[in-house]
Amino acid sequence: MFSLNYLLCILAFLMGAIPFSVIIGKAFFGVDVRKSGSGNPGATNTLRVLGTKAGLAVLLLDTGKGIAAVQLFRLMHPINSWSDTEMAVLPGACSILGHMYSPFLRFKGGKGVATSTGVLFALSPIIGLIITAIFALMLILKGYVSLASIVCAAIYPIIVYIFTGLHEPIHLIFACLLALMIIFKHRSNIERLLSHTETKFKLSKKSV
Repeated sequence: MFSLNYLLCILAFLMGAIPFSVIIGKAFFGVDVRKSGSGNPGATNTLRVLGTKAGLAVLLLDTGKGIAAVQLFRLMHPINSWSDTEMAVLPGACSILGHMYSPFLRFKGGKGVATSTGVLFALSPIIGLIITAIFALMLILKGYVSLASIVCAAIYPIIVYIFTGLHEPIHLIFACLLALMIIFKHRSNIERLLSHTETKFKLSKKSV
């Protein structure tokens, strides 16, 4: 059982590590998104550099990595056993780490927001919807993807606590660590936000 769990976590890490932004950029545009825009291999930079369709494709694929990691783990275990949210957190966390520190990109990667969103939805659709609604509201009000991501990361542990209390300690610990990781990955964005030099979000007119 434990060897299977380790194998699934390794698989989740490798799934999360797949750099869809780099793959799509090079395969369809001959562009490495790491060398354009902000240089971040994520959905937002892909959208700015390659256009809306490419950006949405990367967003869906990166989100799918998080969902797939959790759901695969649940499918491989019997109901009311390791399929519970507490244990499903582990492969979800591995997929996020894979995205952030991809071995396919020399252990560099994106900021983990899209993959984290997939994990959140897989663990708890209600919490996922709440976080997505807060993200959308912040984006509409302020216009910064980075700020919306940071706010959602900070609020996530609070929402988990409201819904689960201390009944799911691993889930709560995961939420706290994820918040710290995402905020850490956005440290350059925080500097630009404080200096009023951060770029606001806008849909690109480019298309595939």
